[in-house]
Amino acid sequence: MAPSASRVAEVIGIGIYALVAFGCAIGVSSRLSANASGYLDTAYALMVVIVLGGCIALNLRIHRIRARLQQQREALAQALDINRELATRDELTGLINRRAMLDLMELEHRRSLRSGRPLLLAQLDIDHFKPINDQHGHATGDRALQAFAGTVRANVRDTDVLARWGGEEFVLMLCDTQLNDARELLERVRLAVEALEIPHATGTLRLTVSAGLALHLPGDTVVHTLERADQALYTAKALGRNR
Repeated sequence: MAPSASRVAEVIGIGIYALVAFGCAIGVSSRLSANASGYLDTAYALMVVIVLGGCIALNLRIHRIRARLQQQREALAQALDINRELATRDELTGLINRRAMLDLMELEHRRSLRSGRPLLLAQLDIDHFKPINDQHGHATGDRALQAFAGTVRANVRDTDVLARWGGEEFVLMLCDTQLNDARELLERVRLAVEALEIPHATGTLRLTVSAGLALHLPGDTVVHTLERADQALYTAKALGRNR
C-alpha cells in the first residue's frame, strides 16, 4: 500500500531542506574562509549541524511512515483472515459451509485410504422445517437452525465435523469411527434434538431430525458416499421420520 501524496510531499520537503541547508552552509563557509581560518571551522561545524538535523528529521519521518505501513499491512492481513473465515463459515449457525466441508471430506478420504481407518458420512435433515418458517416466521426458523446446530455439536466428539449443507440440511463427518459407534452417536443426537425446546411468541417449538448414515468405501468417491447417505436419509423419512 503506497503512502499518501501528503506524506510523499513531506519527505521531499525534508530532502529539499537538507540540500538547501547544505548549500547555504557551503556558501557561508566560502565567504568566511577569506577572512579567517577560525571562522571556517565554525562554518563547517554549522554545516554539519544543519545537515545532521535534516537527516535526523528525514529518518524520523521515514520511521513514522514505515510504522503506518506496518499497521496498514496488519489491518489488511486481519481483514483477509476475516474474509477467509466468512468464505468457509455459515454466517447463521457458525458451522463450516458446503464448500469447506467438501474440501475436508476429500482430505479425510485420502487419509482414510492411507491409514485404513473408517470414515463415515451422515446426512441430517430437520423434519417438517418449512412449516416452521411459514407458521412462525423466518426469525423463528433461524433460531431453530441455530439451536439445532448447537445441540448436534454438543452431542458429537470434537473430532467430528458438522457442516450446514443448505437450508435445513446438515452433513456430519465421523472420522476413525466404527459403524455401530456411529449409529449410537446419531441416536444420541436424535434424542437430544427431540428433547430440544425453542421458545417463541406463541409457545414452545419442538424439533425432530432424520438421519442417513453411510460408510465410505475405499473404491468410492466422497460424492458417491454422500449419495448413499442421502438415500438412507430418504428411507428414514419414508419410514416416518425422527429416526
